[in-house]
Amino acid sequence: MASLGAFACNDAIVKHVMLTLPEVQAVFLRGLLAVPLVSALSAYRRELFTPAAPRDRRLIAVRCVMDAANSFSFLAAIHRGPMADVAVVLAVQPLLVMLGARVLGERIEPVQWALAFVGLLGVVVVSRPGGHGAGARGSSILFAAACAVLGSIRDLLARRLGRRVPSTQVAALSAAAVTVSAGVASLPQIASASGLQPTPRELVLLCAASLFVAAALVGSVLQMRLGATGFVQPFRYSFILWATLFDVALFGDWPDPWTLLGACIVVGCGVASLSREQRRQGGAAAAAAQHATRESSPPLVEVDDVACDELSEEEPRSRDSVEAALVDSGKGCR
Repeated sequence: MASLGAFACNDAIVKHVMLTLPEVQAVFLRGLLAVPLVSALSAYRRELFTPAAPRDRRLIAVRCVMDAANSFSFLAAIHRGPMADVAVVLAVQPLLVMLGARVLGERIEPVQWALAFVGLLGVVVVSRPGGHGAGARGSSILFAAACAVLGSIRDLLARRLGRRVPSTQVAALSAAAVTVSAGVASLPQIASASGLQPTPRELVLLCAASLFVAAALVGSVLQMRLGATGFVQPFRYSFILWATLFDVALFGDWPDPWTLLGACIVVGCGVASLSREQRRQGGAAAAAAQHATRESSPPLVEVDDVACDELSEEEPRSRDSVEAALVDSGKGCR
C-alpha cells in the first residue's frame, strides 16, 4: 500500500509538471535524478553488479521493455484524463495477473473467466462509449487499458525471476530503461529552438517525484517477488483512493457516478476472484499437509483377537511369577 501511495504522489507531481513541460522531457529529467538514487541504493547493498543467470537476464531485459512501454502509456493516460478514471481501468490488472498466473501453471476455472469479463465490463462503464468518453478522455481510457496489459506482463515476469536476483538491481535497470527511452524520444524537442529549459520550480517538483518513484520501484518489485499473488493484489485497489484524493486536492476533478459505478464493479470482481483463489490455495495447502502427515506417521500394527486373548491370559501368570520371585528373595535375605 505504501508503494502505491508513493506511485500516486509521483504521478500527481509529474501530471502537474506536464501542464507546462512536455511528457517525455518530464520523464527524462525525473529519471536523471531517480536512476542515481536507485543505483546508489543497489550499490550500497552490493547488489548492483550481482551476476544473473542467462535466463534471468533475458527476463530482466523483457521486463525493462514492458516497464518503459507501461510508463509512457500511463503518463499519456493521466495527461489526457482524470487520474481516478485511469486508476479504475488499472484496477483490472490484478485480475489479469491472476489469470496470467493460472495460465502459466494451472487450469483456469469458469468462475475466474466470468469475473474477469465482468471486471472488463466495469472498465467499459468508466469509458462510457458513445457518451462524453470520446476525445481526450476516451484516448486516456485506451492508454490506461494498454498500461494494464503491459503492467500485468511486467509483474508476471518479476515473479519468474530467480530468488538470487536482487530487487534493487531490477528496479535500477527498469528506471534506466525508462529514462533512456524518454531521452531518445525527447531528442527532437531538445534539438529544437526551445530546447530543454525547465524552470527551477519544475526541477524542484521533479526532484520530489524522483524520490517517490525510486521508493515505489523498489517496493513494487519486492511485493511481487516476496508476497503471494492472492495476498498482494488486493492492495492494488488502494491506488483508486490515492488517485481520487490527488484528483480532488490538486486538479479539482471529482469522480462522476459512472466512474464510481465502474470502480465498484471492478473492485468487487477483483476481491471475489482473489478471495476464491485464496480459499483454493488454502484448501490445497491443507490437503498437502494432511497427506504429508499421513505419509510420515508409522503404520499401525494389527493384532487379531486370538493374540489379544493369549496376552490377557499370560498377564496374570507373569504377575504371579514376579510375586513368587520376590517372596523367595525375601526368604533368602532373612
